[in-house]
Amino acid sequence: KTRSLYDKHGDALLNDDKLENAMQKSKSAQKAQTATAEVQISLEDMLTGADKSLSFLRTRPCSDCNSTGIQGGGSGAECLVCQGSGMTETAVQVLPGMFSRAQVPCDACGGSGVEGTNHTQCSTCSGQKEVRSAANVEYHVPRGSREGDSVTIRAEGSCSVGQSPGDILLKIKQLP
Repeated sequence: KTRSLYDKHGDALLNDDKLENAMQKSKSAQKAQTATAEVQISLEDMLTGADKSLSFLRTRPCSDCNSTGIQGGGSGAECLVCQGSGMTETAVQVLPGMFSRAQVPCDACGGSGVEGTNHTQCSTCSGQKEVRSAANVEYHVPRGSREGDSVTIRAEGSCSVGQSPGDILLKIKQLP
């Protein structure tokens, strides 16, 4: 990813601040992956065309906490101690004179990754910043469709924090 940014912007990115900004823009502009599913359609609907609906589970950023994982949304500022990961490394003594590194929840943010202390975890997403929920979307099977044809439902798929929703690609299969 860094290589493609350098190829696109050249030596102007050698300044770390510019490179970091370009990578942030690249990350925020990402579209979630396209999901693929097979739908069984009757021969009549394939020949004449039909409006159909699809019910499925999808993942979306939690709107109750603004994807912070904290009840009420919190400040949203990234914890400076763990850099937003919610975890820090510590040395653990295994044997006398022997130490190992272990990851533990950050004391500064309580493992939330967000600045501050004593945050209460969001009850909707359980601090995961995303929720899975049922969705029902409408789509149209074009007249004259054949088995193997595809229908794309734009921006109705799953997405993570910082992504735009992915598409859903439906592959048509004729009902037996």
